Amino acid sequence: MAIINSFNRRSLLEKAITSLTQSLRNASFGSAIVVFEAGSTDGSAEFLKACQEKNPADHLIVIGRGKLISDCTVAGFIAANSAQSVRVRTPQRGTMIGLAASVGWTARDVGDGSLIVHGLDPEQLGDLAFEHEIKLHELTPVTASLEQAFMDLTAASVDFRAGLPGDRDHGAAGRATAYAGEAA
Repeated sequence: MAIINSFNRRSLLEKAITSLTQSLRNASFGSAIVVFEAGSTDGSAEFLKACQEKNPADHLIVIGRGKLISDCTVAGFIAANSAQSVRVRTPQRGTMIGLAASVGWTARDVGDGSLIVHGLDPEQLGDLAFEHEIKLHELTPVTASLEQAFMDLTAASVDFRAGLPGDRDHGAAGRATAYAGEAA
């Protein structure tokens, strides 16, 4: 495993990632590169995102407070640690919000003309909308990001949480990003 701390050092980060990726690709053991990106403004975050897309991690091991929390595929981790949600567009927004609330789901207006309904899958929402004669223009499953699933799972396992001024959530000042390898 290689761990890199980065803040506004994109050129050095690019060289390190390129070298490590090439070296670890041929390793006979599982490997991982973990980068702590502390809010750089020099394009480092964009570079890391591009690296993740080219070299996605396929396995994730999460340890919190010295105990194994999760050991599974990335897709399995996201599915197991995030609630089902659906993006829905309808001309009957108020009716949809009321219907969602009446069956125990929550609907949140995301400001782009759509709602995110939490607690069900698209088939359930589509069937319910049909039964109540609600016209739908969009019905799309929403998948949580790896970062959000990780933050949700490990929220109780952190001793210290950094935040930015005015940040009321658990927004960390930096983000740990894992990619490029088959973690053992």
